[in-house]
Amino acid sequence: MKALVLALALLGAGVAGCVNAPSTTPAAASGLLPATNLTFAKAVRVDADRIASEPSIKVTKDGMVIVAAPTGLVKYATRPLDATKMVDKGIFQGAIWTSKDGGKTFAFKSGLGPTSYHSYLPGGSDSDIAIDGKGTIVVADQLGLAAETVSYSTDKGETWQAGAPTGDADTDRQWLWPDPSTPGTFYLDYLGQNGVQVAKTTDNGQSWTVATASAVASDPGPIVALAGGFVAFTVSDGGSLHFVSSADGGKTWKDDPIVKDRKFTDSFPQTVADQAGTLYVAWTEKADDGSHVAFVVSKDQGKTWSAPQTAFHQPGLSLFLWVAAGAPGRLGLSWYNAPDPAKEWYETAGILLNADGNGTMTETVGRVSDAPARVGEPCQGGVSCTSGRELGDFQQCAVTPDGGLVVSYVTVLSADEGGRITFARLSDGPKLYDPGMAPDPWIV
Repeated sequence: MKALVLALALLGAGVAGCVNAPSTTPAAASGLLPATNLTFAKAVRVDADRIASEPSIKVTKDGMVIVAAPTGLVKYATRPLDATKMVDKGIFQGAIWTSKDGGKTFAFKSGLGPTSYHSYLPGGSDSDIAIDGKGTIVVADQLGLAAETVSYSTDKGETWQAGAPTGDADTDRQWLWPDPSTPGTFYLDYLGQNGVQVAKTTDNGQSWTVATASAVASDPGPIVALAGGFVAFTVSDGGSLHFVSSADGGKTWKDDPIVKDRKFTDSFPQTVADQAGTLYVAWTEKADDGSHVAFVVSKDQGKTWSAPQTAFHQPGLSLFLWVAAGAPGRLGLSWYNAPDPAKEWYETAGILLNADGNGTMTETVGRVSDAPARVGEPCQGGVSCTSGRELGDFQQCAVTPDGGLVVSYVTVLSADEGGRITFARLSDGPKLYDPGMAPDPWIV
């Protein structure tokens, strides 16, 4: 109960949560081939009992699906009176589920504590997953809602060991990525007290070195690492996107504004690298008659960038973009879209081929399910929201070793019942890897 009191106090103080999305000016659309449709298998409820939000997802080399998410946090941030109803469900904890049958069924994985992988202090915000070349699974979380930390598993998620906090207090929005060359080495970017920090571990999170990578005081987007010590992420200052990179494994950093004057609708610009090492920075933005995904491309590790390109033009509003990269030029994407933001919001996914400019770019897009994720526009004000926070601030997609696209998102049952994590797998559409072409070792 002391841990619960601590978590409630920290919520009231506004320690965890994400900033509002910035806004600037409109973008021009670019031409591409007409979109065809993706088809997904019937969506699966990951856990019928536990209220959760902001799900992260990865798939191991042998096809096991792993999902992580904070339990109850956003519901109890806006309805603390309901918190005691779910004490036995690991509220304010970072929950983990695994599926060994391709996502048909999921098992809740107990860990360090009886109901989740944190025991001595609650976690419960901004989970993220990474898998290194040895198959070690690392899950990031906010320990006590006030410090970044990880837990790791070397036996496919059956048991978990605690890592140490990075050492920074009062932080927010961490993302995780493995070093592709060195198992046990991971990079974690997050908003710290002095701007965006990057913490590096060489022992699965048992110890960290921390550097200030950017003075921009905003939540960063996800981080990516390439062979040879190149590490990068993107952060928005409200009017521009800053590409922040290191060529020496995180020892030194450079910050380059790369995109200006767009109507961004998200807080977390996406940075990914395909199998050839081509970099993409993507975001959602408003258009004159709706919204779309836009992105820039670099083939020289961020020294030069293409002009912004647009895809997946849709009516209404699009939020909470996530991107996963595969073979050269192939991107899988997911986001929430509402033709009328006051009405139904749908989990939406797309695949781009030849996004690197090597050939005519093609797009394939579709709703993941006919059932809406929520009804009514979600609040994007972090812990300042008093309602509409069930989705949290992101959802995720991931690529499977056979090249398929999978997604994890939230389905809101009602304001009283909260949201439940939902999983879906692409059943018909382009692959992100051709058969036998996925990288080895498998690093995501």
